Amino acid sequence: MGIDATALCTALPRRLLMRMSGPQTLRAIETLTQDWALSQGLGPVCTTAPQPDEKLAVLLVPVADPIVFTASDTRLTAGFRSSNTGPGFHAAVVDLLDHLAEQLKITWGWTATDGTPLDETGFAQTRDFAALQATMAGFLTSLAGVAQQMAATGTQSQGLCVPLGLGHVAGQIGGPMGLFPATWPDDHMALSEPHQLAAAASFFPWWDAGLTAQTVERLLRAQLWQTAEWRPPVSEQDRRTQAQIAHNRAWLGRLGHPIPADLQQALQEYDHHQTSESPPADNGIGYRKRLIHQQIFSSWSISRPAYAWPVDNGSSAAWEHPGFWLSATSLTIDTTPGTATPFVWPAPYTGPIRDIRPGLSYRLTTPTRDENGQRLQQALIVSPRIGRTELLLVTLSSHLEWPYDRFETWIATVGCPDLPDSVPPALPSPIVKH
Repeated sequence: MGIDATALCTALPRRLLMRMSGPQTLRAIETLTQDWALSQGLGPVCTTAPQPDEKLAVLLVPVADPIVFTASDTRLTAGFRSSNTGPGFHAAVVDLLDHLAEQLKITWGWTATDGTPLDETGFAQTRDFAALQATMAGFLTSLAGVAQQMAATGTQSQGLCVPLGLGHVAGQIGGPMGLFPATWPDDHMALSEPHQLAAAASFFPWWDAGLTAQTVERLLRAQLWQTAEWRPPVSEQDRRTQAQIAHNRAWLGRLGHPIPADLQQALQEYDHHQTSESPPADNGIGYRKRLIHQQIFSSWSISRPAYAWPVDNGSSAAWEHPGFWLSATSLTIDTTPGTATPFVWPAPYTGPIRDIRPGLSYRLTTPTRDENGQRLQQALIVSPRIGRTELLLVTLSSHLEWPYDRFETWIATVGCPDLPDSVPPALPSPIVKH
């Protein structure tokens, strides 16, 4: 469910006496887009990435869905979804497409051959920004109604207008700017229409036209919530995120725009954790400060620290952080069908048997330390099945003390997605106020 738009051009641009090829057109669009982004002040905030099958993805801002340009021998299309970011973003994309049309001397069509509008909001044709905002507010009200229905079915966590998998925290609603209380759908539906419009203005990161200081602040807040990594950078994408956050921060400074206290605190925390072995606080701005639910094998899932990065570890799942190494290995023991063969715990697992939930239990080893001061502890989780026993071996290794205080909390989130009622709900987390 979202708000989508597509622009269509039935002839590729010309270069001298010949039309450009599809790849040439996309390269020209990439250069022109980067120049346009610089002129708007976006700089490194806007990124482009060529895709297979003669496509180009443009991330105008990191918290938006990409604009996808597709070129064939005879046509060019640009498609985008604006409902994750807001009416200001929608209008900015149309402005970019206008710029491309002017520079490439092409014409975008916003209507299908059967007369169907290709921009669901109608903005590309009317350029009525107030109507665009009203449409986006109406969409949010519809989304609140869907969230009400989901809550009625027992859904304990929902993410609305955020990337898939983001924002799922038990008892709360994850939005593009942070968390809302579970009552948000009911509260929103009870508002009058003018108040729903005002509520939409606080829900979407890019509500106003253009890049005002308020919009830059909200985009910075949304990026700290959605994409910031609360650990030292390990990839080019991490370093790009650092540069984008620094750019928006400096932008606000040049504009003389005051940074609210909670956002200032989040920026200070972000700076600290770019060089720290310590864990981030699991509250405040920043989804990836928390545990994130992940299915790691067909029979196993876990909520693991989002501030650790995935690493290649063969057939095992593994995550690394300056403060620890965490890995998980799945094993299956076949048993004789129809017989009750009790599971025999291996000798190192001497801790008490603890139930995660019915039919799922674990034991820990005693932590050991090697000659280099590295400490290691393992948990073995057991899920008896008909004709087999599924095992999950989770290993924690660290030279520090703090990860071991959290190890059993991580183990308590393990579930079996291939069995009913064996996946735990998302973990609770403090509400982030806006």
